[in-house]
Amino acid sequence: MPGSPLRRARREEAERAKVLDAERRAREAAARAEWKPFPGPQTAFMTCPVEDILFGGSRGGGKTLGIIGDWIRHQNDNGEHARGLLLRRTYRQLMEEVQIPHLLPLFTRIGAKFTEPRWTMANGATLTLGYLANDQDAEQFQGSERTWVGVDESGNFPDSLAIDRVRGAMRSAHGIGCQMRMTGNPGGPGQAWLKARYIDPSPPGVPFVDPESGIQRVFIPSKLSDNPVLMADPSYMVRLRASGPPWLVDAWLNGNWNASVEGGWVQPEWLAKRYSVEPEMAARGCSAIVLSVDTAAKDKASSCYSVCLAWGVADNHFYLLDVWRQKALFPELRRGVMGMRDKWKPIAVLIEDKSTGQALIPELRVDRRWGSTPIIPVCPKPGDDKQTRFNRNLPFFESQLVILPMSSAWSLDYESEIKLFPLGANNDQVDATSQFLDWYTENQRYVAPRTGTFRQNYMAR
Repeated sequence: MPGSPLRRARREEAERAKVLDAERRAREAAARAEWKPFPGPQTAFMTCPVEDILFGGSRGGGKTLGIIGDWIRHQNDNGEHARGLLLRRTYRQLMEEVQIPHLLPLFTRIGAKFTEPRWTMANGATLTLGYLANDQDAEQFQGSERTWVGVDESGNFPDSLAIDRVRGAMRSAHGIGCQMRMTGNPGGPGQAWLKARYIDPSPPGVPFVDPESGIQRVFIPSKLSDNPVLMADPSYMVRLRASGPPWLVDAWLNGNWNASVEGGWVQPEWLAKRYSVEPEMAARGCSAIVLSVDTAAKDKASSCYSVCLAWGVADNHFYLLDVWRQKALFPELRRGVMGMRDKWKPIAVLIEDKSTGQALIPELRVDRRWGSTPIIPVCPKPGDDKQTRFNRNLPFFESQLVILPMSSAWSLDYESEIKLFPLGANNDQVDATSQFLDWYTENQRYVAPRTGTFRQNYMAR
């Protein structure tokens, strides 16, 4: 039936929002009580002496409270010389999903004081809150001493590069045994590297020594059934089963690290061709760079992302150079697009002429800092839905003309969304990709090398 995948995706998004709300209520209930670890995996995690631990495996397994409890255990054992660092991929996630629902009520109750971005415990130990949105963010922690590093929701990291850099700050002048603690589920951008590092080398609960680094590691699994708070809500599991495609539900509910994207239009081998140099270096070989912007109306957790993709064109191949993606209010959206423009110096900027885009287009056109770069409104044809637009551009992917970087902070997020479409909950990057490929197909004769001819030729049509 036409449109049924889109309706199914909307239903899945609504069910996913219900699941998140149930988890929030469970966190608040736990914070109101005198917290102690659940018997079983959470207790095993907090008492395990292994240096490097991955804890989790499924949604609702008590991962975040477990990692907070492990820090409390570490500072109790080591006193004022304990130096902790708690990380999420973005600071906003850390504040909204860890600091406010968990740390504030729990740490205040045990006498800790907060001066952003650091908690000072009653015994003088400190826990710094940080983020690793990209590899460069790890540099801010290189000169410090850390005896404990916790990475919550490590599955949100597409690779281990930034986390491994932070490991270089783990040391103690007082003989404290340094520890790294991570939580994570399958089903996210980091599934592949987490599986290779923690799951494949040894059975769950059995420590092993990494042959290359010499670091002792272990995976401690935790499932929804190990969390009595969420299990007390019989509808939670029902909603979780309805919150995504079968492979993702299998990953979230059963902690299946072998679950993989299925049912999408783009096949994995279509994205096999990669460029290995830094995006800035790849841009030097491109005849043109074009930004494609897809905007959202709100910045709420249930709304869509706004996204700006930087595409480099060379010999009818399309190199994805950069991605800015955020649930942003209008000022943040404007700054994000301006930042991409300043970084990549595009010959044109494509903006969908609806929603927030209708306000963004005139704002950028009158801004003197924008210079002479054309701002091009893009209007989808009537009846031209997301699936139709992406479907007609599938030959670009099948012919391996769309090329991603070998590794970046955003490429696996992009790849996951592209492979899952039209079954996934998010399609903002898909829309921005279709917008660029459609525009290029119709206007490629105007996309000359960056010599100043584009504006004259295109605008003179």
